[in-house]
Amino acid sequence: MAHRSARLAFAAVLASFHCLFFPFPAGAQAVVLLHACVHNTTGQVRFVDPDRPCTNTETRLTLNAAGSPGERGEKGDKGDPGPKGDPGAGLDTGVISGVATSCQGPLAGAMVYIPGRSFVSVANALGGFELSYVPPGNHNVTVEAVTGAKRSFPGVAVNTGETTALGTVSIVDITSDVSNCGACGNACPAGQACTGGQCILNCPAGTVNCNGSCVNLGSSFGNCGACGRSCAANQACSGGSCTCQNGFSDCDQNPANGCEADLRSPTTCGSCFNNCGPRDCSPSVGGSTCTLRAPGAPCTSGGQCTTGTCFGGICQGNVTCGTCYYSTNYNTSCSPYSRGTYDSRCGGNGLVCTGSGSACLIASGYSCSLGGTPCLSGLCEYHFPSGFYCR
Repeated sequence: MAHRSARLAFAAVLASFHCLFFPFPAGAQAVVLLHACVHNTTGQVRFVDPDRPCTNTETRLTLNAAGSPGERGEKGDKGDPGPKGDPGAGLDTGVISGVATSCQGPLAGAMVYIPGRSFVSVANALGGFELSYVPPGNHNVTVEAVTGAKRSFPGVAVNTGETTALGTVSIVDITSDVSNCGACGNACPAGQACTGGQCILNCPAGTVNCNGSCVNLGSSFGNCGACGRSCAANQACSGGSCTCQNGFSDCDQNPANGCEADLRSPTTCGSCFNNCGPRDCSPSVGGSTCTLRAPGAPCTSGGQCTTGTCFGGICQGNVTCGTCYYSTNYNTSCSPYSRGTYDSRCGGNGLVCTGSGSACLIASGYSCSLGGTPCLSGLCEYHFPSGFYCR
């Protein structure tokens, strides 16, 4: 009886607890487990934690506080509609359209896409395409034929809410395609390239096309540094600049006549301002230098000779003519004759030298005397009324 009384008491308490703390709506079902200890004699109920035990005089009860759902009630009337919401931001996008073609006509089935993005359109039978919902900005658009041939169109601008019409776009670039240079079907000859829609000579690396010829601008005499830039006289092209050839110099600093000075010339011997005068300009190590001619060399003046004497077109040495000695300073004389106006190895007054160790003789046309100094010709003749003269 005690247990039954405890259960009845607990049920009453439970009913009150349910109404106060678990007002579930009709039709709802939930599981709420309650743990309690009911005194076996008095029926007193105390709720405990799930893991807390009851005493020996109590009975432990665990019940679901929620009952089974009731029947569903009738549907209520429809409520009034709520206020209209604010308009949404929409899609901030644009459209790219066009017609894909090749030299053979429309590219039906070609793929048109933006690399790296999920925007793809397949061209219709007439090559038409449209890329939708493209974010604003500049995009690279690629057109790829079913054969795999493709061409990219960089910098296609897209604006919000607008359609960017590319018009007719061809996968054939007639500005660079050697098979269709400038126009479909216009093939460049072998050895030529298509540049800017024109067939031009395809020059190897290190050379450029100058008026139809491949030239090296670093060494071409007529195209030095640039096509048509020609070097002047006695110049060579080195590293794209005109420079003087070996043995020449630009002494007057006039680009028009190039390197006009020959550094092997007596007037510019070895350098622009080295004038040899009557001396020769001879090659030497590191350039050219002024030199004199040795005895026996042909001459036109004494300044060309090492001894300073040119006689009979020949550079003369220091020779002895009998008792007449010749010196380069012209200070000696041939006794008993003094130096006169006639410049000879014997000092003048018509005296000449016939060779080393020879006597001084009188030249032709000068006065002589029978039995005196012999004439060079060997004949001392009387000329009326002047007197005796050498023939």
